[in-house]
Amino acid sequence: MTRPLTPLTPAMTLVVTFALLVALTSQVEAKCDFPDFLQIKDPWAGDYRNGLLVAYVKQSYILLRETVEGGNFISFRRECRQKVPDNKYLLMHKEKDQSPQYLCMEFIQRGANIVQVKTSKMDPRQSQDLCDEKEMAIDPFPLVQMGTATPTEEPCPFRGGYNFFAYYALPNNTLVCNNLLLLMRIESECEQGGGITINFRKKECVPKGLPEQAEHRAHCVTHWTQGPYTFVVLRHAEESDKWFCLRTSDPLSNIQDAYLWMEVVIDTSEEPDIKTSRNYLKLQLTNRIFSSTCADEIEICAETTHYCNMGLSR
Repeated sequence: MTRPLTPLTPAMTLVVTFALLVALTSQVEAKCDFPDFLQIKDPWAGDYRNGLLVAYVKQSYILLRETVEGGNFISFRRECRQKVPDNKYLLMHKEKDQSPQYLCMEFIQRGANIVQVKTSKMDPRQSQDLCDEKEMAIDPFPLVQMGTATPTEEPCPFRGGYNFFAYYALPNNTLVCNNLLLLMRIESECEQGGGITINFRKKECVPKGLPEQAEHRAHCVTHWTQGPYTFVVLRHAEESDKWFCLRTSDPLSNIQDAYLWMEVVIDTSEEPDIKTSRNYLKLQLTNRIFSSTCADEIEICAETTHYCNMGLSR
């Protein structure tokens, strides 16, 4: 009996189309190739507000699929036409039933698994003027490697324990769980390579989109400085499709204020732009280190032990 064919999903269709594209164009002399760090077997992906962008890169071609609101998607490809100074690339953009357009792109490697992209607007003319710095803007949504292999991890760039208050962006910087006896807590690199543990204390304090348990572990994937800010990208230890981005302008030895996105968003606005993402917490942190596992985590109890020596204990 003949087995029925398995229907192709949109992702499978994109892979098959890309394989055919590479086969058909392998005999054509490429104008230029994309950077080696983009040339990986697995796809790249980026969260785009209400959708997802998936990109396959091979030699001088990028095939992309953008999922838009409602579950629909559009596919298009970009061909490298010319590499210009400052590691920028002039590309031809092609969509079905559309005339070719041109744009400039720059790929900024933030780590083995994270790439930020600068792009220009599209234009019907192929011109190096598109690559002028003033014509380009950096995308706050970087591309992330989607492969199943464990991403490159690194020791987190700060160490120690912090109690923190957390605030939602809307409505009006609302305090998260204002009735906690034990403050929420972040502990980083308590053991070398141990990553970060975030303890929200109660399930109802956990941001939407995360598993409901109060405590979450994450590994640092990469970090860098951009303007006045340090960005730290983390990947959830148990849920590999969950990512975080921590941003602070404080010295890493004494972080007092930070923002934590529950996705990879590189927002350099002084006050994060809610039009870009609302999926973040504002953190106010206090460095507090416990010297032993028996130390009292309730600050007022630890600070008033002298009353026990005044005959006031029961």
